[in-house]
Amino acid sequence: MQRCALFHPLANFVCLMLLVGLFMGLVNLKKDLRRQGTILVEISKRLERAEAVMVQRQRVEAAFKMPKNDRDIMEGGIEGRVSRLEARSQKAHELLLGFVYSRAPPAVRHFYIYPSDLVEELTTLDQDSPQLAMHIRKNLFAYPPVHILQNMLPPKDMSRGNGQVLRHIFKDMKHGFFVECGALDGLSLSNTFYLERLLGWTGVLIEPEPQNFYEVLRKKRNVLSIPTCLSRSKRPQLVPFTFGWYAYAKIDTQSPISENTNNVLCVPFYSILRAINRTNIDLFSLDIEGHELDVLRTIPWDKVDIKVLIVEFANIEEGKDALAAFMKRQGYAIFPSSRQEESVGGWAQEDYIFVKKDAGLNEE
Repeated sequence: MQRCALFHPLANFVCLMLLVGLFMGLVNLKKDLRRQGTILVEISKRLERAEAVMVQRQRVEAAFKMPKNDRDIMEGGIEGRVSRLEARSQKAHELLLGFVYSRAPPAVRHFYIYPSDLVEELTTLDQDSPQLAMHIRKNLFAYPPVHILQNMLPPKDMSRGNGQVLRHIFKDMKHGFFVECGALDGLSLSNTFYLERLLGWTGVLIEPEPQNFYEVLRKKRNVLSIPTCLSRSKRPQLVPFTFGWYAYAKIDTQSPISENTNNVLCVPFYSILRAINRTNIDLFSLDIEGHELDVLRTIPWDKVDIKVLIVEFANIEEGKDALAAFMKRQGYAIFPSSRQEESVGGWAQEDYIFVKKDAGLNEE
């Protein structure tokens, strides 16, 4: 009996020591994992910077590259060869200066360099040009990461309630396709993140502001991303764009070029659809601080099928009635909203949701 009495305290003490040892091991493991996570983040940043530098180096080398055709080399004699070399040198210098002095994060900086000869060529192309679609596909799209590296955050409506309304309109339809212009950082106030994580949707995020676009890529969403604005004409445009957060990031034709205002390439919405080889879109979310109606007027509505649109009307100069009348002529009805939804903070305070008639969706 005395042995048993002695055994129990000893066993309890051993168990306590084992638990303490296990706890300390878990604490150390957590510290090691956190340290390794920090190292992996730093490695990822360095890889991004190295990739950006490599891409820019390839572009500069391509600018210097001489033609392989002997006839092209000899054409114009020595003066022609010198002239072509000077042109290539000027282009390479332009690319290099743009990369060094750009305020965009290094990982996305190469997207925001527009050689003058390229701009001159692109701005002559119509929105249904195969050449323009190819340029967007090859040079402007950032493609989603492999599945295992994609965003695994739980589904949450990050908008002002639009996500819940869209679930109702689409009847919880799975694997839909969206285009969201004015994507911000890819998460804040997003009208599409909820559909992507909850119902397996995918699509295209459009965000021209460099820091925001960098954040979009860091969110690792299962989407194509493109760092441009949408053109207000049926051809690409190079327009002044004020960089900033939320309402401050917008096309600005009034302010002079400054450290907060720089030229950004805008491409037509229809050209982006041609670049992804589809004209049927389930959802188009458009929030571009006042130029929404201009963009909608560029769309060839007889060539596209967009079931639902979310359009911000708060900053449209012609007013929300002009927007509603235009969309009515295209065969859309305004989704009804309650007084609560139209109040401050509600989804209908600044947005209209347009549902295509006879599309088989909930229209009220």
